[in-house]
Amino acid sequence: MSGKKQDSDYYVAERLIRKARQYRDAGSTACLERNRGLNQDGYTRISFGSDKRKRFAHRVIYERLVGSIPPGHCVLHSCDNRRCVNPLHLFTGTHQNNMDDMNSKGRGNYASGEQIPNSKLTAQQVSEIRRLTNDGYKQQELADQFGVNQTTISNLLRKRTWREVP
Repeated sequence: MSGKKQDSDYYVAERLIRKARQYRDAGSTACLERNRGLNQDGYTRISFGSDKRKRFAHRVIYERLVGSIPPGHCVLHSCDNRRCVNPLHLFTGTHQNNMDDMNSKGRGNYASGEQIPNSKLTAQQVSEIRRLTNDGYKQQELADQFGVNQTTISNLLRKRTWREVP
């Protein structure tokens, strides 16, 4: 990589850190969004550090302006905005804390049962399959009858899938 590109990356990172420091010092409650360098999940990444590796911008800001990130911890957003790098919106927590926060705010986008577009079974059919199994039907017989794989039958009987159906 050319020295010019490295200098440019460093300047962008330092400029972002300066802007985030201004937000922090002013006590700004607004999100400071960075819309460049987004990955497929919507998080901003910037080249920063002596090795010029791409890093999550919110982690760089947290480390530079708030403090170190404890081992095994994530940097979470109180504003739930993945692009935000306002240090007042960032805090650390475990992966489980992050998942609990997501679920408590209804952001877990987990479709189940008939909500899954390519689901081949209905809740009524799942209940019937469970009843028929208790009546002695074999999994393969049920799979053939309902047009699914035997593994599908096994998973729903073990409640790996369709947990919400009795």
